[in-house]
Amino acid sequence: MTTLTFDTHFFVKKLMKDGIPEKQAESIVEFVRETRETDLSMAATKGDLRELELKLQAEMHGHKADIIKWMLGSLFLQAGFIVALIKFIN
Repeated sequence: MTTLTFDTHFFVKKLMKDGIPEKQAESIVEFVRETRETDLSMAATKGDLRELELKLQAEMHGHKADIIKWMLGSLFLQAGFIVALIKFIN
């Protein structure tokens, strides 16, 4: 997993230089650090993406089979209707 470094000391000093009191700057930096850690821990891995891809492929395969069944059923129904219509006309 990729690790991103976050220089909290530099960030606190930068906020203080911009006029934010030290205590508030430290609170802001702590919040940002925790948020970044949470976001990284929830990131999808290559394995997660591969698993999702396989699930989607399996689901699409199932839908493909359903579509084929409906299309063949419709084809036979139309053929039967056409045959009945031809017999009715003659």
